[in-house]
Amino acid sequence: DPSVKPAKGEIPCYDPGTMRSLGTMPAMTAEQVRAKVDRAKEAQKEWAKSSFQQRCKLLKIIQRYILDNQELICRVAARDSGKPMVDAAFGEVL
Repeated sequence: DPSVKPAKGEIPCYDPGTMRSLGTMPAMTAEQVRAKVDRAKEAQKEWAKSSFQQRCKLLKIIQRYILDNQELICRVAARDSGKPMVDAAFGEVL
């Protein structure tokens, strides 16, 4: 129920199509966000060092996962965005 206030430090998550509660997520502090950004910057430096062949191999693994799990991905995208399944397929998988 969107009218129920979450506990301090929590962010409520709802299915926008039904307004059914999906649970809560902890809210991050500014310091926690900065730490996540710093980790992402470090990861990007490692990614930049990888060869074209390494990147290609990883992207093929990701592609296989997406193709093998496209129905689940579409269901989650439709639930989280309120999109119809066909829009989720075009927006998230294709």
